[in-house]
Amino acid sequence: MRVLPSLLLLFLVFTGFAPEIAAQRKRTAPKEPSVTVSVVGLATPDVQKRLDAFEKVWQTISLYYFDGTFGGLDWERIRKEFEPRIRRTKTDTEAHLIIEEMIGRLKASHLAIVPPDVYEAIETAKAKAREKREERALLEAANDDEEAEGEADEDDEAYANYGIGVDLRYIGDRFVVSRVDPFSTARLAGTKPGFVIEAIDGVSLISLIGRVRLAYPKNERVLNYLPFEIVAEVLNSPEPLPVTVSYRDAENALHSVEIAREKLPSLAVNLGNNIPERQLLFERRALTEDIGYIRFDNFSLPVIEKFCEAIEIFETKKALVIDLRGNIGGVLSVSSTLAGMLSDKPFKLGTSVYRYGTENMESAPKARNYKGTVIVLIDRLSISAAEMFAAALQDSKRAMIIGERSAGETLPSVSVALPTGATFLYPIANFKTPSGRFLEGAGVVPDKVIALDRSTLLSGSDPQLNAAIKTAETLISATQNPPPPAGTGVPIATLTGGSPGPPPPPPAKKDSAVPPALFGSASKPPVIEGKARQYMDQFAAKAGGIEAFDKLESYEMLGEVTITQLGSANRFDYKILKSGKDKYTEVLTSPSTGEIRDIRNGKTIHIKGDLGIDQIVPFPVEIEKSDIISMLRSGFRVDDFKTLKYLGEYELEGRKVHLIDGQTTSGASIALTYHSETLLLAGYEGPNGGMKFDDYRRVGEVMLPFRIYNRAGLDIKFDEIKLNTKIDPSVFEHRERCYDRVGNN
Repeated sequence: MRVLPSLLLLFLVFTGFAPEIAAQRKRTAPKEPSVTVSVVGLATPDVQKRLDAFEKVWQTISLYYFDGTFGGLDWERIRKEFEPRIRRTKTDTEAHLIIEEMIGRLKASHLAIVPPDVYEAIETAKAKAREKREERALLEAANDDEEAEGEADEDDEAYANYGIGVDLRYIGDRFVVSRVDPFSTARLAGTKPGFVIEAIDGVSLISLIGRVRLAYPKNERVLNYLPFEIVAEVLNSPEPLPVTVSYRDAENALHSVEIAREKLPSLAVNLGNNIPERQLLFERRALTEDIGYIRFDNFSLPVIEKFCEAIEIFETKKALVIDLRGNIGGVLSVSSTLAGMLSDKPFKLGTSVYRYGTENMESAPKARNYKGTVIVLIDRLSISAAEMFAAALQDSKRAMIIGERSAGETLPSVSVALPTGATFLYPIANFKTPSGRFLEGAGVVPDKVIALDRSTLLSGSDPQLNAAIKTAETLISATQNPPPPAGTGVPIATLTGGSPGPPPPPPAKKDSAVPPALFGSASKPPVIEGKARQYMDQFAAKAGGIEAFDKLESYEMLGEVTITQLGSANRFDYKILKSGKDKYTEVLTSPSTGEIRDIRNGKTIHIKGDLGIDQIVPFPVEIEKSDIISMLRSGFRVDDFKTLKYLGEYELEGRKVHLIDGQTTSGASIALTYHSETLLLAGYEGPNGGMKFDDYRRVGEVMLPFRIYNRAGLDIKFDEIKLNTKIDPSVFEHRERCYDRVGNN
């Protein structure tokens, strides 16, 4: 996932805050209320918040940045250099710019500060769009216009939902129209590829270029990325209002025309935790009788279903052109699923190289997959996951790559929220292709390099797409027999950035206040100590009794889980449902990853997710012994143990607990802790990991924890727990997806 550093810049330029950037360059104070720093080195609350944000960024890089050498920088010295400057800041904006300067020293992609202003602007725009829709719906209802009212109901809350239908590129120090949708309002207004956009609603883009160079004097690539934001944030709008565009035509004559914005065929999508929503533009069409065409501008979850539907439609085509020009990347696991639809055999996508260890990225073939010739189009605005996807197809000989060298920004990254409300995006790994190429800073070099310039655009042709069509036709004609199945050469792989996940950093030291026995001892003589039994019996009484737990035939636990990994916290909606002795499921859901469902039946665990995960693992363990409630039962079932020892009272993470060490009748070592104050079970440590329990509440006849922590980095918070309810059997079944259906393959 990536976020453009220019997003902040565009927001400032087009909302009147551009002087703020100039002020920073001149080292003059911005015109905002001043904040004073108190004496003796103490900071005011506002300054302390910025210091905390600075410390969070510095520490995150120190602990989780993939390059432990920090590119040759003395990271401790960097801290000493920049911290005093943060102490002197008078605004959060100033602090964010200083932090940007600090992380810029690393000279790596996927390092950015996204300020809260960006999210606020998006939410404000959404609110205005909702107000407009509500006003329109009321007016339509008053006029009894049922048809119009139906159209209003179909409208969603997508940000930037109206536009004129163009793409831009930065060519020859100007913003040039690179593509015009055939039936767009821009086309109707006479706009053509090759035209130079000079101004939008009176805002000079030439002036914008100057401001960018002032703010980023050593970062010319920001200018290459600005076309993204000009289209998304300026030409597009959450409201169907016209926009005035000034442009130079083929003869360089200057024109100014008002162009209506129309509803775009786009969808608001989520590309990751703490990342602003983007719009997904997905297009499929037939180029010729033998060639299909698919274009999408990011790797988000909805692409999977749309791509699969396109594969189904084009399965009889002899060639497929996948257009990744201007694709900003996105969720790595999406690309693994797409690759699985282009091969009937597993293949490798590459390797993530972390500070501690590596992770091989592979793709499993899907039931529905395309076996014909594949051509991929890329350009210098093909970024991140788009580059990795193209490189994997290139290395595997599965596709021919045509166009321009890609951006060379391919560091797998995550994000973390800062105390100032900003989001910090940082890379946790480097990426290496199956053939051993590192793409960061180098990009993907096409098999056929076709440059894009204004003169070819003005001719009315798309030279890169034309080359793809010609190449596909040549390959088709040269093949007398049907194309061989994919994967007959070097295996073609896919990206699986999300699962099973990167290797963890070295394990943290255990709490010195807790003796080693907390984690289980190897062997113990058969003995049940009376004091150990005492605390287990007290917990049973406090929790409602063994009989009450035995009555739990079904339950629903609803809430959320936060998974923390390499400094980044990702939140999922979370459900646990159990019915009888053989139906159990856990469901995680998020906007960027969709649904991941874990279904157990006492014989297997079947994990299936919208991102392409589909694994069946033998697990012949009774549900009653493998769910969360079973761990609570372990806290009072003395008969399950052949050894129980009371080890004393200790302080654990600021709270006093009683510690019991035991060995089960099956030989497993278990450690149990009980809160000294409540006598309720505080923790469970066993061969399959550990859990901590807190925030007990009465539900029916029993006390249950509404907060559960897992040593693997899971923090579960339940909002509601229902006991002995009737559960729809469909929740214990997997949802069928397009690529699960075999069709004619």
